[in-house]
Amino acid sequence: MGTWGAGAFENDDALDWLCDLSPGDGWDPVSDALERIDLGEPPAPSCTRALAAAELVAAARGHPAKDLPESAAQWLAAAGTPPSAELVARAVAAIATIRRASELRALFKEAGDLRAWSAEMRRLDARLKKMPRPVPARRVAATGEDLFKRANREIKSARWEDAIVTLTRILEADPDRVVSLNNRAWCLAHAGRLAEASADIERAMDVMQQVMWPQFMKAKCYGTRGFIFLREGNHRAAIDDYTVSLDIVPHGGNFEQRAEAYDAVGEHALAASDRRSARTAEVAGSLRRARIAWHDDRHREALAELNRVLELEPAHATALFRRAMVLWELKLMEEAERDLSRAIELRPEDRYLYLRRSEVRAIRGEREGARSDRERCHELGLDLIAYYDEFLERHRRDVVRGNAALVQKSVIPTLTFLLKMIPEHLKARELRAQAFESVGNARRAAQDRKMLQLMEALPAAVPAPDDTPFGRWFWDMMDRDP
Repeated sequence: MGTWGAGAFENDDALDWLCDLSPGDGWDPVSDALERIDLGEPPAPSCTRALAAAELVAAARGHPAKDLPESAAQWLAAAGTPPSAELVARAVAAIATIRRASELRALFKEAGDLRAWSAEMRRLDARLKKMPRPVPARRVAATGEDLFKRANREIKSARWEDAIVTLTRILEADPDRVVSLNNRAWCLAHAGRLAEASADIERAMDVMQQVMWPQFMKAKCYGTRGFIFLREGNHRAAIDDYTVSLDIVPHGGNFEQRAEAYDAVGEHALAASDRRSARTAEVAGSLRRARIAWHDDRHREALAELNRVLELEPAHATALFRRAMVLWELKLMEEAERDLSRAIELRPEDRYLYLRRSEVRAIRGEREGARSDRERCHELGLDLIAYYDEFLERHRRDVVRGNAALVQKSVIPTLTFLLKMIPEHLKARELRAQAFESVGNARRAAQDRKMLQLMEALPAAVPAPDDTPFGRWFWDMMDRDP
């Protein structure tokens, strides 16, 4: 975690999150950070951001931390309104979850700092539960960037009239801002103010004729004008504009709305084709957003996007695998096994799917099921014993070097985990016996050697059908959008 400390603002992730907040953001980013603690055993970065968010809630109620950063104080001044009772309750619940079972708690325990960290958590919890007291008010003017972010949040929440007000403030400072003209036109159309919407989008398109703008912005403007025409009942004009937009950037919403226009003019086959294209575009967009969220450890967001994909296409094998990996990160192993089983039904010859499911089943304690999957791996050409040869050789060198501390803290735990995944790995068991002997634990070494006599080996693996390594397969599954 880079900077390490028990306080909420003594960790890099928390400070980075705080720096990303802008004056005028409101409580939305605080709420988002706290919501990401809802599922499973949360990862450390999510925990540190949530604790920083909880500190902002406590400070806004008149009970700040002694080391509250100046940037936090400035943000609180810009927030204006106090946090809601619901947000306070969410902050208290997030702290309880983090204290009970989280990667952050495990890290402090491993470092020997659990007592100090727990005390800090108790103090934060107590400050949140105190009665609020007045906080001196300070005004901070919102910048253009702040207003733009606020407008985006309002549009995302379908708060059309609020967004129109915010976008009007932006356009007062920059009347030819095409993005804001387009966005205000979109909001005005949703609010039923079609004449004003039409004036904004025509102005935006006039400006685009005078200055070079990216093609995607042209697509957005044609899509917005198509939506205005659709609301006006001018279906042919809507179809023409949507066609221009979709030729530049395929977009699920525009396909769906062009389908509505096609239906209105009686061209139902074209409408049906557009709805199929809308579904394809929506699936592709959700897979892309899920991939980005997964890379950023925003597992809850990734899960929501993958749920959306699987509602549209329940037999999407890639989405099932990705959701299984997200569920794994959230420690929801039963659900992860369910998704892997469904993916295996769709791809019964994929040896690496059986490997992943065997690991999930082993973690869950399903010994017979895990063993069956490992046998299936060998039937499909994945030799689980040979797969770890190089890995074991590295740890064998560590044992031979005689560094007892390294063997105790690294080699033995690593081999223990491997044997939980593949208890039939006789080489790993023999090496762990040697490791136990090297640190003077003859009893555990004897237990491992006894197990060597009792363990039933896996059947011999057949030749692999191709040379695809696990790493390439995994990243193709997680990173390449179909």
